[in-house]
Amino acid sequence: MIPRNLWHMASGLVRRKITKPEPGALYLYPSVWRSRAGLKDCNFGDKLTENAFLRHMELSVWYACGSMGLLHACARNRWYFVFGSQGVRVFKDIKAFQAYEVHSRVIYWDDDWQFLLAQFKCPETGELYAEGMSRVMLRQGRERVNPRLLHEDIGLPNLVDKEEVPELVQKFLAWDAVADKSMKRTADMNAIRYANRKGPAVLSAYSMNLPFAMKQE
Repeated sequence: MIPRNLWHMASGLVRRKITKPEPGALYLYPSVWRSRAGLKDCNFGDKLTENAFLRHMELSVWYACGSMGLLHACARNRWYFVFGSQGVRVFKDIKAFQAYEVHSRVIYWDDDWQFLLAQFKCPETGELYAEGMSRVMLRQGRERVNPRLLHEDIGLPNLVDKEEVPELVQKFLAWDAVADKSMKRTADMNAIRYANRKGPAVLSAYSMNLPFAMKQE
């Protein structure tokens, strides 16, 4: 995945060098990334897998970061992006070798997070195939960076904060909270199971493979 990320960053940088787009993509208007469903992304089946939707959401963001100057801003300020959580809803399958577009736009931000909506669409009709949401944070070292500093750096200092949290973001946060509880509950159960095993286990209650450490008595 890392080579593909780097490739799309470079593609965005080349695109910016050849034809510099108008400021505001991802914020004032969607960034559009075009692709086609390859066999590997379909797991050599007949349709794009759910994991592939998530991967392509991320690839479209890296392309936009290169083409819109976000990578330049990060390099100047030693910032970097951290993806917090992602979710996707598939409305219609994308078949193998089928062309599609990913329209990405930041629809909300606060002091810490930016919420990026990605819509998979038919290039010809605009039909919506899938819709995904990513929660992204900007950091400098271990410190969180206010997204408004990025807006100012890329020439959008007058972006107006949204007064209300969009309904899509509210639903995403509700789903994320439920998923977080489920992950912690599963991790605790696995930690207890491995700790009570009589024989040596590949994973232990303190294994780095567990997403959360088991609470000690």
